[in-house]
Amino acid sequence: MLKAKQDDTHKNKIYCGTAIFNAVKKEIGVLYGSEFKLKDVKFVCDECLHPRQMLTLDKELKKLLKELEVKFQENEHGHR
Repeated sequence: MLKAKQDDTHKNKIYCGTAIFNAVKKEIGVLYGSEFKLKDVKFVCDECLHPRQMLTLDKELKKLLKELEVKFQENEHGHR
C-alpha cells in the first residue's frame, strides 16, 4: 500500500536541475514559481540535481526522457 502511494506521488512529474527548469520555464512563458504544469506533466525544480539534469520516478516518463536523451546525443554528435 505504501509503495502505491509513493508511485502516485511521483506520477507525471519530472524533476529538473535549475538550468533545465529555467530554460523550459522561459520557453513556455512561465513567469515565476518552482513548479509548473505543462499538459499532464508537472515540472519541479530540484536544486539538489545537477543544473542540466532531468529525473523522473514515473515509469512511462522514464521511457520518454531516455528517448529524448538519445535524440539529443545524436544531434549533438551530428547524426540525424
